[in-house]
Amino acid sequence: MVFVAHPSESTFGVAYAISRKVANAVHRNLIRRRLRAAMDGLRPAPLSGIYLIKCGIGTKDLSYDELSRHLSHAVNRANGH
Repeated sequence: MVFVAHPSESTFGVAYAISRKVANAVHRNLIRRRLRAAMDGLRPAPLSGIYLIKCGIGTKDLSYDELSRHLSHAVNRANGH
């Protein structure tokens, strides 16, 4: 995950980089939807800025809960927690 802080903004933006090597289009879209839902449910809310989330080969095999935990850990590390 890459994070670029924008302290003047009060919201955050997210971009997802999911290669074709990870899965076919149907599974990539499923991963993207799950990541969006997990990002919206993060508490406390992420710092304002721009996040780039890159998914590795094993991402398609993760359950929603596992994906959410990985995302939460990555956001906390990107925010310096």
